Amino acid sequence: MLVKPTEPSPEVYVAAGDREQASIVYKDSSKLAKASPQIFKRVKPVDSRRWINVRKGGGLYRVLSSDAKLAEGIKWSCMILDELHVQRPQMWQTVKGGGVSRAEPLMLAISTAGVYDETSIGWEQWRYSESVQTGEVDNWSYFSLVYAAKKDDDWNSPDTWKKANPSFGAVLREDNLRELYDEARDNPSEQPNFKRYHMNLWVQSADVWIGADKWAACEAQYTAEDMDGCRCYAAMDMSQTEDMTALALWFPAQRDMPQRTLEWYFLPGDNLAKMGEKNNVPYMDWHARGLLKTTPGNYIDADALQEYVLSILSNYHVEQMVFDPYNSASMHQAAEKSGIPCAHFPQTTRHFNEPMKEFSGAIFSKKVQHNGNPITRWQLGNCQVVYDSGGLMKLNKTDGGGVNKRGTKRHKIDGPVAMVMACGAAKAAEMQTVGIL
Repeated sequence: MLVKPTEPSPEVYVAAGDREQASIVYKDSSKLAKASPQIFKRVKPVDSRRWINVRKGGGLYRVLSSDAKLAEGIKWSCMILDELHVQRPQMWQTVKGGGVSRAEPLMLAISTAGVYDETSIGWEQWRYSESVQTGEVDNWSYFSLVYAAKKDDDWNSPDTWKKANPSFGAVLREDNLRELYDEARDNPSEQPNFKRYHMNLWVQSADVWIGADKWAACEAQYTAEDMDGCRCYAAMDMSQTEDMTALALWFPAQRDMPQRTLEWYFLPGDNLAKMGEKNNVPYMDWHARGLLKTTPGNYIDADALQEYVLSILSNYHVEQMVFDPYNSASMHQAAEKSGIPCAHFPQTTRHFNEPMKEFSGAIFSKKVQHNGNPITRWQLGNCQVVYDSGGLMKLNKTDGGGVNKRGTKRHKIDGPVAMVMACGAAKAAEMQTVGIL
């Protein structure tokens, strides 16, 4: 693309996930240019700066870091995004329109499968490419080529390995791949990595608490209005600035309906765009769809939050409301003043152990329904189980690639925590009723 004669002063960019990956990409590009006499006489690699310039007539090749701001305003004739599964959505949005003034712009994205995260640009483009391939979406300008196993393929079979590896038996040696397979077969913790890197299958973190397929099997079509007047148990996981504040309701089986859940999420309005960009999550979109509510200012405004929550709860018959003791005194008092019985739910393994069993058991046996809230779905995929020395468990955030170089953990689990708390309150009330009877 750099020496293409039909494009005056071409600009070719490669966007890598980080500086180390960028160096690898540049070294291979420079090596290829130097290996071709026809190309090398036209270009001048500057290895110290990771640039390749065209000797006559203008034109340049540059490697970009993962900082999307540095990519603003470039007018590329060719843009290559390497390892799309680790690229930030902001990079994709920043660069995708940069070739609009070129006669023959070409944008390429290359990637293995990643760790499943429905908010990632890699997963979004993977799904879109499938839609184009199947004809569900008609887009003549979009081409995709995928070598991957299917989810229901036998990952133990060399025939499946061939599907995901077009160089199998030529460049990729079967005996080397078999050694990796043997290790994964005997060590379940290695299986996600084998399936991801060698079967090109999107995987969840090995220690994810509830898989996406289990959660999806419990989805049903209902709204918050459909549950008006129903008995429920409420729980809140509070925050101040960066984590979400979550309200969850757990509805016991009633009115010929099974157990159901509803969730609401809150963030400070002034932090919405900043946190969405920082955490690589579509907060702005969720807010526009009414799924994520905001309070004024750059921290959760207690008065606005109370007004929101009490308005929501007024539509239901709340048997009890439980709180994480942290930062909940104001909301606790407001709920009690409105006539809702309240209690604390300490964030310890002793208090979470049984409710987590109850919650996961309801999911796995399809005895509870949810209405497909995408924030909850995302956060549930961020949950892992941690145990204390006595074998009791609680929820923790996965790292899952979610810790960036500045040490910011982007994964949030506030909704699932509140759901488990509400489920625990409902189960405790049920057991107390049984004991009284």
